[in-house]
Amino acid sequence: VYFPVGELVEALQMDPAEFKERYNQKMPAKSDPVVFSCLAGKRSKQALGFATSLGFS
Repeated sequence: VYFPVGELVEALQMDPAEFKERYNQKMPAKSDPVVFSCLAGKRSKQALGFATSLGFS
């Protein structure tokens, strides 16, 4: 699922049903593998920090 980094925190805090409706994908569990990428690595590092602060491992 693609998220602009500015949308990530909101998306990862959504109710799973709302996430499914909005992104047409099952919301990842906090223990699921999640991959962040961007061209230079700056936004992906920021996304990793956001996800970690929300309890994703």
